[in-house]
Amino acid sequence: MTDTELVLTGGERLRVEGDAKRVESAIVSAARGSILELAWLTESGTRRRVGINPDRVLMIRALDDVEGQSHADLVTVPASGLAGDDLDAGRSGGRGDLDGTEPGED
Repeated sequence: MTDTELVLTGGERLRVEGDAKRVESAIVSAARGSILELAWLTESGTRRRVGINPDRVLMIRALDDVEGQSHADLVTVPASGLAGDDLDAGRSGGRGDLDGTEPGED
């Protein structure tokens, strides 16, 4: 099963079960839901259900287990939890910043 890493405000990292698209969808749904609605996910390893405040999520990273090592496959920054210049930087970065190139460079 694919895992996804969440980076929360304060620098805490949390690894949850599921692919990045499913995890992102749960976070976005909670952010659009009622006040203080949590995104309920399953923590990897412990299999405990955890409720995540979508306003505290800074980054979502898809992890692909390759020969026992975690490998970042995709990074996306949700709009909830970011403001101002950080939001603009997250949207303009796309995937280009993963390989050290600027967007539009080959």
